[in-house]
Amino acid sequence: DKGAVYDETEESALLALYSTIASDGLQARHVKPDASSRDVWKSLCAEFEGNNRSQRMQLKRALYMPVHDPSVSIIDYIHGVVSASDRLAALECAVKEHDIVDSLIMNLDDSWSIVRTILTSQATEPKLEAVKATLISHEQNTMARDEYSADAHAVRSGGRRHRSRSTSRSRTRSGGFDWLNTKERDVCHRCGRPGHRSSRC
Repeated sequence: DKGAVYDETEESALLALYSTIASDGLQARHVKPDASSRDVWKSLCAEFEGNNRSQRMQLKRALYMPVHDPSVSIIDYIHGVVSASDRLAALECAVKEHDIVDSLIMNLDDSWSIVRTILTSQATEPKLEAVKATLISHEQNTMARDEYSADAHAVRSGGRRHRSRSTSRSRTRSGGFDWLNTKERDVCHRCGRPGHRSSRC
């Protein structure tokens, strides 16, 4: 009869649900002695859809509100945004490429305002790979320029110090003394200082 068919179907459904739950803890929470297959399914949906919703909001925050720290490699910043997009897609919440591009550009630190302006003022919509390449290239150029400036400053500073020491030594050596006693005064013929002779210099 219909009742027997229903009971058999219900038992098969419960067995299928039970066998797909690998964790003993999950089985204990959702498969109650008097629960129907519908009850078990609703209980599972409530837990996992709630988790997915929370995870989805966290991922959207990581996608649309990333923090760009210029002291950290730009690759890490790019990876954080793209990874959030990929994980959202896994939750069946696909993100369009232009949304990823917009997030990467608009959340750049203010110190990157020049490259942000360049990317936003392009006549056509920039592709994700092109934006990645532009950001990485800008970081490399900035690092090379800063390194060159530091080296140039060190060279200039070292040159000034060298000249200063040379000038100081020259003044010390000259010191107003008459080298080789050209004026034939009572001074050392070797160093030009008074008080001793060249034999005791």
